[in-house]
Amino acid sequence: MRGGWRALSKQTHIDGDVCEMIATEYFLRLGYWVFPAVQGSSPIDLVIVDADGVRLIQVKKDASRVNPGRKIASRIHRGRSDLQKALGVEMVYVDLESRSVYVSDHEYHEKRKKWEPPTERRRLPQVRESTREG
Repeated sequence: MRGGWRALSKQTHIDGDVCEMIATEYFLRLGYWVFPAVQGSSPIDLVIVDADGVRLIQVKKDASRVNPGRKIASRIHRGRSDLQKALGVEMVYVDLESRSVYVSDHEYHEKRKKWEPPTERRRLPQVRESTREG
């Protein structure tokens, strides 16, 4: 690739900008007023407003991977920062090829039972030493 990592970084930013434009169009067509962020880097990409209220949106390019032991690719869900959680920011994923928009259901992800390490240590069975007389 010509230009090295800078060209790759530039393409990533271009993809992100295009995803934000697709999400903007999506929400406009749903009847929202859409206000884009004016800062280049912030926890919120779009503020959308309708008669039901205000929603804060973070837009991400949709990506998937096949996890070990699986055959079907699944969406890579990006976690929200503590600030984004406190503000109630919603993650929106945009597929650049199909232009489809997916709004993440954060309640579903928050309610999922998270794995926790066992509270008690599992004890190994005691091995008795045998006395061998020769």
